[in-house]
Amino acid sequence: MVSGLMLKKDIATWKLVLWGFLSGFIMGWIMDIYYIIGFVNPISWQSVLTSLAASFYFDVVHAIFTAVLLLLVGKRWIKLFGNYQRKYDLFKNNN
Repeated sequence: MVSGLMLKKDIATWKLVLWGFLSGFIMGWIMDIYYIIGFVNPISWQSVLTSLAASFYFDVVHAIFTAVLLLLVGKRWIKLFGNYQRKYDLFKNNN
C-alpha cells in the first residue's frame, strides 16, 4: 500500500532506497510474527527473543538487497509499470 502511494515518477532515488530498506525489515518482522504464532511452542519472551535473534541476519540481508535492487532498477521499474498503466488503461481514476 505504501509503495502505491510512492507512485510519483519524480520520486527521489534515496526515498526509494530508504523505503526498500525499511520494507525489507517490515516484511521480515511480519514473517517473524507468523513463525512465532505458527511454530514456536511454548510462546514466551525467551522463545520470541530467540526467534527474532535467529532471523536478524536474514532480515538485514533482505533489507540491504531490497534497497540495492531499488537503487539499481527502481526508477526503470516505475517507468515500465507507468507505461503498462497507460497502455492498458489500468487503475483509472473514475471520479
